[in-house]
Amino acid sequence: MTLSAQKPIVSVIIPVFNGAKYIRGAIESLIQQTYKDFEIIVVDDGSVDSTKDVLASWILDGTLQYIYQKNKGLAGARNTGIRNAKGQYLKFLDCDDLLYPEQLERQVEHLKNKSPLVISATGYELEFEDKSKILIQLFLKDNQLAQFIGGNPCPVHSLLTHREIIEKSGGFDETLLSEEDSDLWLRMLINGAIFEKIDYIGCCYRIINGAKSSNREQMFLNHCKLLEKLNSGLTPKLYQLDEKILRELYWANTSLIDKCYAVKTKPSSVIPNTIRTNCKIYKMKLGFLNRLIFNVRRYENITYKEYRKACQIDSNYPNKLMNTAWRDKDFYKRDKFRYFEIEPRCKKIKNILYLNSSAVIYGAETRLIDIIRNLDTSKFFPFVLLPHTGPLDDRLKKLGVITMHLEYGYPLAPLNRSNIIKFLRLNRDFVRLVRLHDIDVIHANLHINMSKFWLAFLILQIPLIVHMRSHFWLRAYEKFVICRAFKAIFISKFVEKEFFKKRRFNSLMFHRSGHTEILHDGIDVNCFSPQIPVGYIRKELKISPQDFLVGIIGAVDKVKGQDLLIKAANIVVPKHPNTKFVIVGDLYHAGRSNIEYRDSLLKMIKDYHLTENIIFTGFRTDIEIFMTEIDLLVQPSEHEALGTSMVEAMSCGKPVIGTDVDGIPEVIGPNEGGILLNPRTPEAFADAINFFIENPQEARKRGLQGRERVLRLFNAAENIKRIQNIYDQALKYQW
Repeated sequence: MTLSAQKPIVSVIIPVFNGAKYIRGAIESLIQQTYKDFEIIVVDDGSVDSTKDVLASWILDGTLQYIYQKNKGLAGARNTGIRNAKGQYLKFLDCDDLLYPEQLERQVEHLKNKSPLVISATGYELEFEDKSKILIQLFLKDNQLAQFIGGNPCPVHSLLTHREIIEKSGGFDETLLSEEDSDLWLRMLINGAIFEKIDYIGCCYRIINGAKSSNREQMFLNHCKLLEKLNSGLTPKLYQLDEKILRELYWANTSLIDKCYAVKTKPSSVIPNTIRTNCKIYKMKLGFLNRLIFNVRRYENITYKEYRKACQIDSNYPNKLMNTAWRDKDFYKRDKFRYFEIEPRCKKIKNILYLNSSAVIYGAETRLIDIIRNLDTSKFFPFVLLPHTGPLDDRLKKLGVITMHLEYGYPLAPLNRSNIIKFLRLNRDFVRLVRLHDIDVIHANLHINMSKFWLAFLILQIPLIVHMRSHFWLRAYEKFVICRAFKAIFISKFVEKEFFKKRRFNSLMFHRSGHTEILHDGIDVNCFSPQIPVGYIRKELKISPQDFLVGIIGAVDKVKGQDLLIKAANIVVPKHPNTKFVIVGDLYHAGRSNIEYRDSLLKMIKDYHLTENIIFTGFRTDIEIFMTEIDLLVQPSEHEALGTSMVEAMSCGKPVIGTDVDGIPEVIGPNEGGILLNPRTPEAFADAINFFIENPQEARKRGLQGRERVLRLFNAAENIKRIQNIYDQALKYQW
């Protein structure tokens, strides 16, 4: 059958306005189709260039039907094509786009014996003016009306539709100069249409500067018209709508309201229906008395305050709202693409907000970096909230992570008017921040200070995951909040045991089935691996390659036991004068007791005449290299929830000496990777250090055993998969 069949199955409608430069490619892509039972209708919408001359030969031989009309716009041209079409199915193709050879054949086959409500959709390619291309895989959600309210995923030429559903829905709205396709798809969905995807990249969407979709101001005005029309139709049905549809409608409206503020326009003057609809949705969550006094004017004041707050958090927020960067291929790189996606969407990628109580980098912060670095970015996107700027802030920004700041490190006791106001403002700001970035899961990397947000957690009803990295005794209200989280992750059996130890306020607790999970902190076993020492650290510290190097890593704090190591060194050095001790770390905070402890260590070294053998390096970022150059790691802690520095040393094949307290036995095991000793016994530590100095083969054996244990129990890649499974469980949980 020829392309110009009298009763074709498919009608392909091509609107064109001054498209002489591109329309030849569109027609040729149709001629190359493997399916032949279709007609081509070209609607010339008042072109003044040589469009008709380009089409002349195809018009003469009957390949296509040419219709000329005065300019009515894209929607008007398509409607003209619909009125003149003979086909059962309709395909719309813009003059500057292309179809791939099998698209019509596959889509017609897909729609055979299907309801007229079914619409066939394919994936597509974006082609930029430099001829580079990006593949866009189509993703359709179960609740399609909610998805399309959040944003149109289907370009017009990626679809093949039954003529019946388009006519039933009223065709294209000729008052819209852009987004007329989004408007029609929404009306079709409201009328019961179902979009179905087939696994084929069926067309090419060419991004051309100067096209209507590149006019930012016109796109904004037409988006206002689109949402005004949508809200006008849905407002009477609000109480019958699914919660997902309400959510997407609310956030699409909120984004448009913010755009109005960004262009210095009062929303109620241009989008009154949108404001009224959002006000009604907002009121649904208010109590009875608040509903009585709540009105549109008050809602508009709330939206403006939230917009101003968003601008304070990110000064570039107005530009991001109004940007048309989707026309730039760099926009589709993962970090930039997610960074510019301001308005919350019914999305495949879920946003995870990590809370951390400090911006310095120690064990817990290093583990946070590992989690983010290994996160599956096809499923999750990280945001991090910190109380201030610092080294952690800088490190995360290098990884392309969006960091935010709220000052919440201050104490809220005693309970007085000033602290109550601080608490309420903190929770208000946190709620706004979470809603602004459409956070799906909150993960507290440390429980410290996390309970200050309990009111926000209650309001937001978002899954909360708390990482218990410390065994220190908790306040009653902290325990109360943690017990009501979706999941509490304990880094060791010891920490879990301490958490559930009998306390006088145990009546506040409950233990829901599946509420807790033990998950040892993992490390990057490829980063921390047995390697030939580079030697630059020894060179930097002026330590000979022949010297036996003992290290201790951690915050300078009495509980870490640096003083005990110095006492042990005083016993070891007379017997083995070529032994060097390196103390890596700095004060966790500049409290008086910590400063006094550090000064006492320096005095002890001087009194013992060990200044040549003991070196303070302060905080370092090259721990993975440091671990390859030491011969032995010592961890004489009085308390330790787990002891990640020992895990790192064992992963590098180094033996370790630790105290038989708290979570440390879970790291070393039954002397697999080193030796366990009683705390505060410098003589025993000195004997163990001498043992490894004098028995290098035994040191190597313990190091290899330690490496095997780490691969088995502390592999970050495997442990982070378990964390991501917890995120998946939390997202499915009914709140």
